[in-house]
Amino acid sequence: MSDSTPTLHEARRIAELALPLSLIQLAQVAISTTDMVMLGWFGGTAIAVGALGYTLFNLLRTMGFGMIIGTSNLVAQDRGECVGGEHLASALIMASIAAVAAAIALALAGPTLEWFGQDPDVSAQVREYLIFIAPGTCRYSGSTPTAVWWSGSARPTSCS
Repeated sequence: MSDSTPTLHEARRIAELALPLSLIQLAQVAISTTDMVMLGWFGGTAIAVGALGYTLFNLLRTMGFGMIIGTSNLVAQDRGECVGGEHLASALIMASIAAVAAAIALALAGPTLEWFGQDPDVSAQVREYLIFIAPGTCRYSGSTPTAVWWSGSARPTSCS
């Protein structure tokens, strides 16, 4: 048997790591589904506004997260060289720039929806929603880089 063949023990360890992440993803989907169900009480326009606003916000949030996820790998790779703080500072700067750009994009996204055939009333309400939620992107500029830095600086355990 080859050393590269995964064992049941390794599969269990991967599952232990994956299960909490899977549950978090499931919870996020449940929350957005609950939001849509609750918006249904207010009518079709409210569902359209909520769905468009959430989708645009989530798109930019996911792109921003993708920009800094590599920080954990850099920190883990350079752990012995004591440069983890530099990686955190770089990730915080990059995330802050991305958050400001995302907030501006969210604030400007509402009017552009009419170019794609959206109802003017829906576009106006999505614009209000996006302007309201735009500052939320700044929350990620501090917490997400710190989380991925922390993840990369965690002590690995022996695989043997």
